[in-house]
Amino acid sequence: MGYILALAGIVLALVLLARLRRPEGRQTPTPAARETYTPTAQEPFADRVTGGVSGDRAARDRRDAIDFVRRLMENKSKCVILDTETTGLKKSDEIVQLAVIDLDGNILFNENIRPTKKRRMSRDAVAIHGLTMKMSSNCPTFAELAEPLERAIGGKTVIAYNALFDGRMYAQTLNLAGGFMHMGDWADVMDEYAKYVGEWSDYHQDYKWQPLPGGTHSALGDCLATLEVLRKMAATTD
Repeated sequence: MGYILALAGIVLALVLLARLRRPEGRQTPTPAARETYTPTAQEPFADRVTGGVSGDRAARDRRDAIDFVRRLMENKSKCVILDTETTGLKKSDEIVQLAVIDLDGNILFNENIRPTKKRRMSRDAVAIHGLTMKMSSNCPTFAELAEPLERAIGGKTVIAYNALFDGRMYAQTLNLAGGFMHMGDWADVMDEYAKYVGEWSDYHQDYKWQPLPGGTHSALGDCLATLEVLRKMAATTD
């Protein structure tokens, strides 16, 4: 049984990488290695484009990001937004909170989850989201939430702010606990928002990842904040 679950986790992780919608040729370093940047509201887009990228390329990439988000919004009945909070960042960590909303902001799923194997929450994780093992001790496991999670997600495209992280944690938790295996597409908003902002990193030779504007470090709060990013990008007229 353990071998089967491990194999299922590996398969899901490979499916995630294959189905993650991101432009060809973009690099995806680990989140800790990336720089972040918070622009002021008054700062013109052209002035934010610095370093080794031309203004023409930056404008084109920004337009591509806007078009990508608009396609998601135009197909809102086929998409959901998902966010997770976890026990930590390691390969042994699990999801302790997960939320799913639709693109109209309706809450489809919002649950604290009891870890199956993990017995301790990392101090860094607690400092970020404020959740503790005691708070989840009487909550359902990931496996016990399979049916409501399947109703919330089904075969729809899952949108996330850092889909590689949320998808990896989803796969890890599924591997450890069992539950609903989502086999649909994943769409990453963080990469697209980085192009939209346009701040270049010469070190990474890519756009700098941005903190989630309005993020609360709760799964539901971050889902709603991600929706606002989508709406902002889709409504851009310049």
